[in-house]
Amino acid sequence: MPASLVGNGMLFSRSVLESHPWRAFTGVEDLEYSIDLRLAGIRPRFAPAGIVLGPPPATRSGEVRQRLRWEGGRFHVVRTRLWSIIRTAVARRDPELLDAALDLATPPLGLLAMATGTGFVAVSLAAAARVVPLWALTPWAVALVAIPTFVVLGLRAAEAPAEAWSALLRAPLFLFWKLGAYLSLARGFDPNRWDRSDRMAASPAGRVDIAGVPIDAVDMTTAVSMVVGAIGGGKLFQVSTINLDFMVRAQRDPEVGRLFRRTNLNLADGAPVVWLARLLGVRMPGRVAGADFVPALVHALAGSGGRLFLLGGEGGVAEAAGRRMVELNPDLVLAGTYEPPRARVEEMDNDEILARIAAAAPDVLLVAFGHPKQERWIDLHRDRLPVSVAIGVGCVLDLTAGRSRRAPRWMREAGLEWFYRLAQEPNRLLARYVTDAAWLVPIAARAVRSRFAPTAGVESV
Repeated sequence: MPASLVGNGMLFSRSVLESHPWRAFTGVEDLEYSIDLRLAGIRPRFAPAGIVLGPPPATRSGEVRQRLRWEGGRFHVVRTRLWSIIRTAVARRDPELLDAALDLATPPLGLLAMATGTGFVAVSLAAAARVVPLWALTPWAVALVAIPTFVVLGLRAAEAPAEAWSALLRAPLFLFWKLGAYLSLARGFDPNRWDRSDRMAASPAGRVDIAGVPIDAVDMTTAVSMVVGAIGGGKLFQVSTINLDFMVRAQRDPEVGRLFRRTNLNLADGAPVVWLARLLGVRMPGRVAGADFVPALVHALAGSGGRLFLLGGEGGVAEAAGRRMVELNPDLVLAGTYEPPRARVEEMDNDEILARIAAAAPDVLLVAFGHPKQERWIDLHRDRLPVSVAIGVGCVLDLTAGRSRRAPRWMREAGLEWFYRLAQEPNRLLARYVTDAAWLVPIAARAVRSRFAPTAGVESV
């Protein structure tokens, strides 16, 4: 969502920094500095293609300290600077500066929700005691309906991913947690104090090793941002979506394990992978299923102008999937599609494939050869691939083209998508699922042992 970013979220020209040297150190000073820029007549501009990535706190206490800095810093600046901004805006007759004052004065949505809920309860009690008339509840009831409606409309307008809607269901718990933060601020806040948060890793993603397979603890939004940010990086950025079957193959085939250790981003596609990570004590945000990740990435590419190429599939599925992607994202630049004849990796006409890709000049390549063939193909040609990003997507093109169907949303959220697939294709999947289930026990045991080893935990990418 669009936001007025401060600190590391700001990009300045040389002339601005020469006129207004950077002197911010704490979160309070960051916000004060952005206000000084507005007072100096330097106005921010929205950069729709801008991506800001940063490592989150690694612990709950780190999150609490960070939230206290943000909330406390904002309240401090409102108390000390708001009226001076309003006076300056009126004196200059500057409506944009008044807009900045309004933005600063607007309470956080969580605080508005808590205040509205408290007011509704208080007026309800007063109405029950006949201290106030019953109609006095009307504005509070309207506000209680308006706030969630505002949020839902905003999520729909922004085409928010599934995890944003799931997070909305946990909003009451978040508000309860924020209430504790506000009570802490009421006891006092030092705007000049600097607390360094313990971070998950030096990179945007925390990476955990599960039975020899590295998994990146990122959510959907971060994963998409990392991929879009890798475009034009000059070096191939390879992405894999790891489910339990992939992990089992890595135990049985050391070369598959080595492939995953060379991959730049490994997403937790399957629910068992998320459970294993949490068994290790890692705060895994949740599944980033390839069938959800690819549509989110395609939507982001359509907004940024990135070029896409679809490789793989059979019977015209790549072309059908490409048409569907363009229908859903009219601004998408589909650079091309190609379905090479079925063959082993070493027997494919790889020169022809690479030539077609080079002629299309894509930024992102989706390879649908099935696992582990697609990962091996990408790794084999990583030095010759003329793309920024390559992703093995398995059956995602079939799903996009409508050749296959996904499990209902409730089954996906409950971690039961595997059961739906098994019911659809029992002859093909039963033996594989039994084998994977048998491997789950030793993999989980290995994860438990590693958690208590001296090197356990989250490590740097």
